[in-house]
Amino acid sequence: MRKRLLFVGSSGESARKLIPHLAKTYDIVGIARSRRELEPYLVEQVTGDLLTSHEQVFDAAFRDGPYDAIIWNAVAYFIEPLTESTRESLHTEFDLAVALPMVCLKRYAQSKGSSTKRFIMMSSQMAFGHKAGLGSYSVMKRAQVTLIGALALEVPDIICSAITPGSLRRTSEEALIASIEEVLHAHESGQIHRVDESR
Repeated sequence: MRKRLLFVGSSGESARKLIPHLAKTYDIVGIARSRRELEPYLVEQVTGDLLTSHEQVFDAAFRDGPYDAIIWNAVAYFIEPLTESTRESLHTEFDLAVALPMVCLKRYAQSKGSSTKRFIMMSSQMAFGHKAGLGSYSVMKRAQVTLIGALALEVPDIICSAITPGSLRRTSEEALIASIEEVLHAHESGQIHRVDESR
């Protein structure tokens, strides 16, 4: 029997590099706001805006049984100096980086069926540095890495990990796939996997 995977944020660069590979092993349910270019690789596409209708989106995604893994890839960021960020833009970024992943994880923890559950956060190497115009992005990505460490202590029944690629344009598909395979087979929670861009 094939394993099931929920891919939250099933569009964009990371998704394009990962979903075709993962579809060889997993039945994938994808969540995306509107873009559907990877739908041929999915057993189901849930379309909706997590910021305005997350309950309906998660209801649809969790309707048909258990997941062996969830990959959280949904993101919003604003290219501007951190000091020019608005409260609203920071709330939007934090919602997709931390608050909504927590809502999803709680749903996942309550679901039955999978013997081993994995929650994987697609973060970034910007969690460990700063770049002009991406201050709030760095803050949110650091929050995701910290979140995974906290979840490893608080949620022993789910193996929580993060992947931190650098620039997705420069990160090869092979390197990203190697990292996702590592975390999908990890036995220890709280691991932060830096993508080896030399591959």
